[in-house]
Amino acid sequence: MALLTGAPGGGVTLLPPIACIHDFEVAMPTGDKRVQERQRRRRAERIANGRCPRCGKCPPESGLKLCRRCGEKRRAAEKARRDRARAEGRIYAGRDPQATRRAARAADKRRRRE
Repeated sequence: MALLTGAPGGGVTLLPPIACIHDFEVAMPTGDKRVQERQRRRRAERIANGRCPRCGKCPPESGLKLCRRCGEKRRAAEKARRDRARAEGRIYAGRDPQATRRAARAADKRRRRE
């Protein structure tokens, strides 16, 4: 990728691409951690303002966490994922069997307590 700069006299000059290679590690948090933290803050702000935490545009459906449109999109994506996994013959719709069983047992315990 080259840079365009304004030249004296009104023309445009094309500069060669700049390569930046570092031979050392920088002691900074990785970009992923920063992105995750920003997403957590944004989600918390949206919830505090009474908006859908996913899109931030509409209020969530009563008794639910997402707005109608985001909920429908999420359900459609989950259905497509389950259908693909079923077509490939994977159990538990492609999820990790041990984690799925653990989550189901935890949900059962919560229901029994309630």
